[in-house]
Amino acid sequence: MKYLNKGGLWQDKQHIYCSPFYYIDYTLALCCALRFWVKAEEDYEKTLAEYIALCDRGGSASFRELVRSANLICPFEPGALTQVVEKVRSSLKAG
Repeated sequence: MKYLNKGGLWQDKQHIYCSPFYYIDYTLALCCALRFWVKAEEDYEKTLAEYIALCDRGGSASFRELVRSANLICPFEPGALTQVVEKVRSSLKAG
């Protein structure tokens, strides 16, 4: 228990070990969803149209290609989540 309380708590999540690709997929989807949220704050209608178009293309290309086609920054790119993290922090402080 001491190990878990010192930052190892994430290792208690069995799905990380039992279904790692599901967990990775879920996390990548979350990164993209947060990026859509940031974009929607700037231009809701355009972002909604890009999201719907992305859903229509689902399964037709690789993850990176789909992300690029939706005008998103791929979560694998350096600094990809910087703007998202700033927006989340700002929103949490305001809430």
